[in-house]
Order: sequence, then C-alpha cells, then structure tokens
Amino acid sequence: MIEAVSHEELSEVSSPEEHQEVKELYQLLKVYLRVRPFSKAELENNENQDCLIIENQETVTLQAPKELAQIKTNEKKIGQSAHQFTFTKVFGPDTTQNDFFEGTMKDIVKAYLEGRNGLVFTYGVTNAGKSFTVQGCPKDGGILPRSLDMIFNHIKGNLKWVNVSNSEEACKILKIGNKNRSLACTKMNQQSSRSHSIFSIRLLSLSDEDVPCTLGISELSLCDLAGSERCHKAQTFGDRLKEAGNINNSLLILGKCIAALKQNQNTKLRPTYIPFRESKLTRLFQPFFCGKGKACMIVNVSQCASTYDETLHVMKFSAVAKQVIPTFQHKLFDYFPPKYSRREDKPTVHFDDASIEQFPTYANIPSSSEDEEIDITILSHEDLLKTTEMLKSKLIAEKQSKLLLEVEIRKEMAKAMFQQLMETEEAWSKRLEDLKESYEEKLENKFVMYKDAIKKHAYTCAMDQVEERYVPINEFIAEQEKVQEREMKILELKLKLGEQNSLPLEIPGSNSTEWNLVNKITEIENSEVK
Repeated sequence: MIEAVSHEELSEVSSPEEHQEVKELYQLLKVYLRVRPFSKAELENNENQDCLIIENQETVTLQAPKELAQIKTNEKKIGQSAHQFTFTKVFGPDTTQNDFFEGTMKDIVKAYLEGRNGLVFTYGVTNAGKSFTVQGCPKDGGILPRSLDMIFNHIKGNLKWVNVSNSEEACKILKIGNKNRSLACTKMNQQSSRSHSIFSIRLLSLSDEDVPCTLGISELSLCDLAGSERCHKAQTFGDRLKEAGNINNSLLILGKCIAALKQNQNTKLRPTYIPFRESKLTRLFQPFFCGKGKACMIVNVSQCASTYDETLHVMKFSAVAKQVIPTFQHKLFDYFPPKYSRREDKPTVHFDDASIEQFPTYANIPSSSEDEEIDITILSHEDLLKTTEMLKSKLIAEKQSKLLLEVEIRKEMAKAMFQQLMETEEAWSKRLEDLKESYEEKLENKFVMYKDAIKKHAYTCAMDQVEERYVPINEFIAEQEKVQEREMKILELKLKLGEQNSLPLEIPGSNSTEWNLVNKITEIENSEVK
C-alpha cells in the first residue's frame, strides 16, 4: 500500500454542470479489449487461422477454426460458428504501451487525483498478455508504471511526509511484490502467473499547510488476475494443478458476482444474492462495484486457434460485464473534524480562532463513514520527530508493563492450571480405586460361583459313574453262592485227583479218568473267571 500526502492546493469545487458530466461519465462499466500479437512459434504451428477479426474500434468477430467448426457441425453441438462482441474500445496487436495507457488509464488516474476511487483489473486466459499489459518490461512499462509516473508528476513539490517519494521507489516495491508472486512454467506459458496481483495506491489529499483540513482520501487499485486455463492443455499436475483450481474458482466467483449485478439491474425481477464474500478477490472488488469507486475491465485475448474455446468464454464474460451499470456515488472532498482523545479530552488537530472561522460548523458538515474517518496531526517536522520519540518511549514503557502483566497472568494461570490438574488427578485416582474394589468384588463372587458349579458338576459325574457300576445285593449274593459251590466242587475234584495219584498200581483206564477230572477243574475255573 502506498500513501502520499500533498499540501498543494487542489482545484475548487466544480460546478453542478460539471457534476452532471462526471456522473454521466461514471455510469457505465468500461470494458477494453487488447489483442496479443502472434509469436514466431505460434506462426510456425499454424495458429493464425483468422479466428479473431477486428471490425472497427469497438467491434470484433470471433470465428471458430475450420477443423473445430467442422467437428462441432458433425456432432450437432453448435450451429453458430461466428460470434460478434462489442467493447468500449478495441486495441489491436500493433498497439503500443503508451497508446494503450492514453486510451484506457489516463482518465481513471485523473479522476483518482481528483479524489475518486478506481479499480482496473485484467481478465483473460493464460498467456494472453495480462501481466505485460499491467507491468510491461523494463524498457517499455505497462499501465502500472505509467500510472505511478503520472501520479508523482502531478504531485510537484511541497511533499512533507510520504512512504514513497517517486515512481522509482514505487516500482521497487512492485519488484519486491513480483518476487513474492508465484510463477511457474506450463505448456501454454513459460512464466505463468499462479496468483493474482493487486497493487493499490492510496492518496491522502490535504489543504494548505496553514489550514489543517483534510480534503479526502482516494485509492487506485490495479489488479493483474491470473489466467484461467484447462489442465489438459496446460498439462499441470501436483501443486500447479491445485493452483489452477484455486485460480479458476476465484474467477468463477467473480463471474457469478458480475452476473448477479447484471440481473439485479432488472427491477422487474427479484434481487439475487451477490456472492462477494465467497473469495478474497471479490471482497476487494466489492466496494468498487457497489458505488464507492469506478471500475474498469481490460480483456486480453490471444488470436491462437488452439485457445478458441477459452477465448470465446472470456468474450461472453466480458459481454455480461459491459452491461453492468455501477451506481457511482459522486463524493466531493469531505472536511474531517478533529477527533478528541479519551485521556486528555483535547483535539488531535489544533485550530486557532482565525482558522476555525473559515470553516463551517460541525453541525453542517456531513458525517463521514467509519472506514473514511481518520486521525490527522499536522505539525512541523521537528515537532513530529519529538512526538515520534515520545510515542516510542511511551510504547516501550507500555510494552514493558504489558510484558510484566503478561508474566504475572501466566504465573497465575499456570498455578491455577496446576491446581486443577492435581484435583483432576486426585479425583481420577479415587475413581480408579473405587473401580478396582468393585471389580475385585465382582471377581470374587464369580470365583465362588464357578467353584460351586464345579463341585456340582463333579458330584453329578460321580453319581453317574456309580449308577453305571451299581449291582443289586440279591444278584451279588447269588453270584457269591455260585462261586462257593464251584470252589467246593474244585476242592472235591482235587481230592479225588490226589487219591488217584496215590494208588501204587495203575488201573486200566486210569489215565482217562484223571484226564477227565483235570478237564472238569479247568471248566469250573473258566466259568468262575467268566
């Protein structure tokens, strides 16, 4: 932001007839068209297919390339291959930077020097010559350096305090801004702007040094918008693709705002919402479209056949913008009364009786808006230096006191936070102990239940086994009696066998008898085993 203070007396208030002329001049939104010439590479690639024809100083005709027109006709998409557009003024490929400045910016800068706000923004596809139009080159400057030269040439001498004293210092600021601006190489442009660039010049106009009266503040903004592009043509990816998406989104919102402004001009239709707040770009443009300044649009186009679709879209957008009629609020230089400080209850601008009589009373002075009200102190250079030193010392002392206060507050907050953490930790510890006791009690109850269940299960299994092996007492006694009878038979047979073995002489057939006894004993034993 550039601010300049001039004590040069400006012209007196203009007549009502001049007011009417100025009002009529500021009714229409001016849209200028500048056509970029072909480069050698574009001519070699057969880009010159007479897509753009300049009919006169206000009208151009856009024709589709032969191949594209044939394709669209075959696909039955578009029947019309030629479109005609009208602009405030058309500048051809042979237009010089000086001629373009004289035809577009000169009147805007003059109005800016008279106290009116102004906005100039470029619009077009990538590689259409927008940055060259605004900034130019070191040897041939664009509208921005030429505007700075015109502004500082107008303010001749009597400069008491300025942030920048000449156009060279302002251009240095512009170079610093360009270094911070994002540039990248794409297929369509070697140095493609990946961000919008806005350069604002704020002029503070004062009356004569002996009469401390502020006449007004005017602001001139020159905006170099980044170009819209199609990713498949520019072959962007990664960060470049994300930047292209942000650029296209901001330009889309700008188009919505201009379309809504155009629609709201029709009193028969219901007013629509204008989305100025959806992007930072439209927020900056909002005051100029709402009557607080004059807006001017510069459309840059390329004649290349490969960018016909993008150029057609830009032309249609400019056609809508040209129909917008901003309600310009004509405002003369206002007189700013002195503001009273709260502590000392004294005006910051000191008037003597002679100077007070020259101005109207405060009751007859129109109140200025909050954003235009300023606090001005008009003192000599030495008094300003003394005041600056005094304010610096007060600022240092205030910072020290605020630093000590911040340290104390931080200590108190740390102590309170530590106490709160201790209380929280104690509460959670108690809660954990209670949970631990409740869980232990539940586990003990579950253990007792499991123990009883195991005992019951073991008893049931034992009873099942007993039932499987149980023998009634009657059967057991009968079996015991059978066993005793068999034992008696075995004993008798053994006795008989022993008697047979004790005989001295063998009796015929005794061997067979003995063998029969042995067989009986074996059978009895086997039956007992069974």
